[in-house]
Amino acid sequence: MESDMADDFYGRPPYARSTRSDRYARHDGRPGRADGSSPWHWLLWVPIVIPLMPVLYDRMEPRVLGIPFYYWSQLAFAGLASLVITVVHVATKDR
Repeated sequence: MESDMADDFYGRPPYARSTRSDRYARHDGRPGRADGSSPWHWLLWVPIVIPLMPVLYDRMEPRVLGIPFYYWSQLAFAGLASLVITVVHVATKDR
């Protein structure tokens, strides 16, 4: 069982625990955005909105290895989501 008197994840003693604004501060000591948001986060809407537009992928051609476009595009959307999440994470990890 972990004691409340133990140092936190960053090695700070209990009397130096962070406030809400400290949690969003940059790791290099500079102040970050108070709400933790970034313009990069808008990019996360791409993998959400594109699969919601079936007019883009509701068709059979072109086929890849005999698989209709509808099915392999679903796999492509999963890859797109992974790529976008990775880009946003890398771009915002120091904020």
